[in-house]
Amino acid sequence: MKIKGSIRIDHGEAVRDACANGMGIAKCATWIAYEHLKRGEMVQVLEEYPLIDDAAIWAVYPSSRLLAPKVRAFIDYFSNYYGSPPYWDK
Repeated sequence: MKIKGSIRIDHGEAVRDACANGMGIAKCATWIAYEHLKRGEMVQVLEEYPLIDDAAIWAVYPSSRLLAPKVRAFIDYFSNYYGSPPYWDK
């Protein structure tokens, strides 16, 4: 489906910000919009039609044997924080 609009954005945060500032609706990842959803600046529409997406965030690092403790701590924090929706409940 081709959509016509007054702006075109290909940057996730810019899409989110445009939507939060009243410029229309957006299709964006929940993890990028969760703070706006939590504050009520954005609302989810079409909840009965969830988007199925196999996208993931990956942490790429050398073998765990050589992993610095601060890197392990970051990966654990990131995984716990963003690991399971809804993100805005945290």
